[in-house]
Amino acid sequence: MSGPFTIQAEAWYDGIALERAGVASTSALDRARQAGELRSTRRGGRTLFLGAWVHSWLAAGNELPRKRRRPAPEPAEARPCA
Repeated sequence: MSGPFTIQAEAWYDGIALERAGVASTSALDRARQAGELRSTRRGGRTLFLGAWVHSWLAAGNELPRKRRRPAPEPAEARPCA
């Protein structure tokens, strides 16, 4: 059985590796990146995160950003059939 996953400060990780390690889902990482809370870089068509950046993001205690849902449309008024 393997031990706990350790994020090395000098290592590069992609979203899939961090998701498999249980850090956060890839969509949560993308939302945090787009919100400017988590630094990243693009190399070879992949988004990469430096371990130190992930450490600082987790240490800052940022909540995982949630998607904003649109409110449900109001139901149309019932009209009597003619």
